[in-house]
Amino acid sequence: MQVVIIVQDFLFFILNAYLKEAAKEMEKGNIQQMDLIHFLMNLFSLLSYPLIMAPLYKKMLKVSAKDFQNLIDERGEVILNLLFRIG
Repeated sequence: MQVVIIVQDFLFFILNAYLKEAAKEMEKGNIQQMDLIHFLMNLFSLLSYPLIMAPLYKKMLKVSAKDFQNLIDERGEVILNLLFRIG
């Protein structure tokens, strides 16, 4: 039980530090202003949802495993452009 609490505290510390950094970037105008929880939820959903839905997407869009992996590889840049004001 003690290990679980230590891990939870560590994860909270890391998450808190990340959200503080995101808030600074919002103040600078590099990230659209929004509630930090929304920002985090957007980031997690953009990263995880396509992977969770992969079997359905492959069938529905008739995409091979290799082509789908290429799409996933491209998503990094797509996500950065959606969340961060780059360029």
